[in-house]
Amino acid sequence: MIAPVKISDDGFTAYLSGPSAVVSFPETTAKASRFYHLPHNLTGKPWSYWGADDKRPQNILENVSKNVVASSGLQWLVDAFYSGGIVTYKKVLENGKENLYREDFPEFEEFKKMNDLDMVMEASITDHMYFKMPLIEFYLGRGNYSKKIVQVLSLDASFSRWEKMDPMRRSISKLYYSAQFPNPKKDQVDFTNVYDPANPYRFQKFVLRPSYFGPGRVAYPWAAWHSIVDSGWLEISNNIPVVKQSLLKNNMSIKYHIKIPKTYWSDKYKGWDQMKADKQKELRQEEMQRMNTFLTGKDNVMKAFFSHYGIDRQGKAIPGWEIIKIDNSIADGTLSVDQSEANAMILFGLNIDPTLKGAGLPNTKNSAGSGSDKREAKEIFISNLGLQRKKYLNWLHFLKNFNGWDKSIEFGFKDTILTTLDANPTGIQKSLSE
Repeated sequence: MIAPVKISDDGFTAYLSGPSAVVSFPETTAKASRFYHLPHNLTGKPWSYWGADDKRPQNILENVSKNVVASSGLQWLVDAFYSGGIVTYKKVLENGKENLYREDFPEFEEFKKMNDLDMVMEASITDHMYFKMPLIEFYLGRGNYSKKIVQVLSLDASFSRWEKMDPMRRSISKLYYSAQFPNPKKDQVDFTNVYDPANPYRFQKFVLRPSYFGPGRVAYPWAAWHSIVDSGWLEISNNIPVVKQSLLKNNMSIKYHIKIPKTYWSDKYKGWDQMKADKQKELRQEEMQRMNTFLTGKDNVMKAFFSHYGIDRQGKAIPGWEIIKIDNSIADGTLSVDQSEANAMILFGLNIDPTLKGAGLPNTKNSAGSGSDKREAKEIFISNLGLQRKKYLNWLHFLKNFNGWDKSIEFGFKDTILTTLDANPTGIQKSLSE
């Protein structure tokens, strides 16, 4: 005899008399929160503006390109993030401890080689450091490979704009792409669809859209170092070379003012006042040349200059030759303190310990750091990369899962750690960072 089953009137629970069990059929009746969002632009353009004028990334790139510390600092971050390159490994639990073991996986190594993955990663890590928005475009193959990702490209974040969000569905389904932003013509804009998890093979090319852009951000992220742009420190740093250049360009290069009494010429040359102007000019030039030779040249350093002067009936000196040195030099260290302070703020904004760039703190006599300072600063920097690297590597894990590669594949970065010679004769050791 089959045990009776009793289902409640609302259909959400049932009682099985045989095993004496209650079964529930939970079902959410709540709808997802509506995300009312005023688009960044109220024009007919289908994308959200990146910044008030849609030129935010272009403005940042322009300002960074003028700044030695910011541009080299960002490049340092890219290099340090990538470090020794991407590697694959396996995690093995041994005696309650998780150990990491390097291992090459043929499917990944082949994909890496075919797609020049080092170049793709350099470009995407650069966008990650500049804008916190690396964009990987995935391409499906054809025929037998129509359900496999066979190619990946890195899209330039500054050329990218997300579609305006649908306020009812909280969704963005396209990424627009153009090197002509913010004002591309209609035929200068391409787009890529956003990956549809409900239909993975719907689009032959697609991008992944981050699910989180940061607090208060809807379409575009804000990197922490952007504070030096928004606070004005980058502009201050950029203005200092302009001011210094102006000082150097406009500073007079005259070293001496030589005063010659008017009567000198008539006293020295008889009939001066009757001479033709050309003759007077010739004699003046000869005299000036002798004086110029006297004041210049390495053989004339520390020479003494003698001149005569007369005395009038009242006993006052009648002016003679007078050589006055002009102090037109720019004060030593003009704006240097301001530059050091701006440089420090830029490095702090980039989260780079100044010792790693050979810079001391402004307004102090501190050195640029010892070897141990640099070593410890580098180790602290690498230890703080964990979350960033995990988030960045999401696209590689997506690729692995999509293509059905070995599930045990893990991705990480190979780091070089400086050590003391007593700890390691080579002075370096290799480490693996997830």
